[in-house]
Amino acid sequence: MYARLEQADVNGLREAREALSARPPKGRIGLAFVLSGCRNTGARLEVDDTVVSASLTGAENVNCGQAEYFLATFAVAPDDLPDDWTLRETPS
Repeated sequence: MYARLEQADVNGLREAREALSARPPKGRIGLAFVLSGCRNTGARLEVDDTVVSASLTGAENVNCGQAEYFLATFAVAPDDLPDDWTLRETPS
C-alpha cells in the first residue's frame, strides 16, 4: 500500500513532482500527505472509522533542532477504505 516517502525540501522538488504526477496502478486510489517530522524513514496510512490520515515512522530517539517536511504517497485498493471515507482536516 505504501508507495514512497520523499523529503519535501527545495532539493527534493523533482522527486516530489514525480511522486505527485504518477498515476496509481489501475484499480487503486492515490493519496498524498505532507507531514512534518525529523529524520523519519517511513510512513503509514491510518484509517480511524471513516477518517483517513498518515503518520511518519522510524524516528525514535532523535533530537531535532528544526522540523523536516516529508511527502508520503500511497496507492490504496478501494476495498481497504470505508465507503464514506474522508481525509483528516489539518489545523489552520
